[in-house]
Amino acid sequence: MLEREGVMVKQTKPEWLKNLLMPAVIILLIEITFLNSGVLFSAFSSAIFIYFGKKKFEHTIGKIFLMIGGIIAVVTIINMITFKLILLGLLAFYAYQYYESKKKPVVHTANFNKEEQVFTAEQLHSKPLLFKNAFLGGQKTSNNVYEWEDINVQGGIGDFIIDLSNTVLPKGESVICIRNLIGGIHIHVPYEIEVEVLHSVVFGSSKILENPLQRSINQNLHFHTSNYEQSDQKIKIVTNILVGDLEVKRI
Repeated sequence: MLEREGVMVKQTKPEWLKNLLMPAVIILLIEITFLNSGVLFSAFSSAIFIYFGKKKFEHTIGKIFLMIGGIIAVVTIINMITFKLILLGLLAFYAYQYYESKKKPVVHTANFNKEEQVFTAEQLHSKPLLFKNAFLGGQKTSNNVYEWEDINVQGGIGDFIIDLSNTVLPKGESVICIRNLIGGIHIHVPYEIEVEVLHSVVFGSSKILENPLQRSINQNLHFHTSNYEQSDQKIKIVTNILVGDLEVKRI
């Protein structure tokens, strides 16, 4: 809390974080100079791996180099005294915020009909799934005709292959949502279907329809075809990949 001309002013989160920046920089300099000079060597090694990984990104060795560089960088940061102190400070700050919120909770009220309302449990029905969560191994849609169901799945290591030519999409917006650690996602879309793609990747490449291959490092991509908003039959593709490629093509 800050006191200005007799008025108590509560610090906002950005101000609190800004005040933390200068001590963090001082602690970082002390750590690098006197306590942990190996940080510089680790940072240099990480930069070398990332640099050569970007140079050879189109090859598998390039992706491996990028992964190694990223892992070295993360491990180096986690082991730093500065990082631990900042993390401790943030935890203390949010613990204090939580304590204050419990002391003075915000109560929201609304007008309800005073008549007693009786709620009964609604009956739920399960549906078969096209994909199931699996840490190892790839998955693909059936080569035979299958009934469409929206896809929401996460994987570990392996490829996902989805062929929409063997199913009939319903009217409206159908959804494919896939989260994968390592591996590719390949989606085959009929020509008459409009497409929207929201893609997030750490290391990988993407080829959306007939557009050129795009290599990405820690990026979010958003594309849609020209008539997507007006179309009565369309597919929304949401993908998240740590390391791997996305391909969306017409068939």
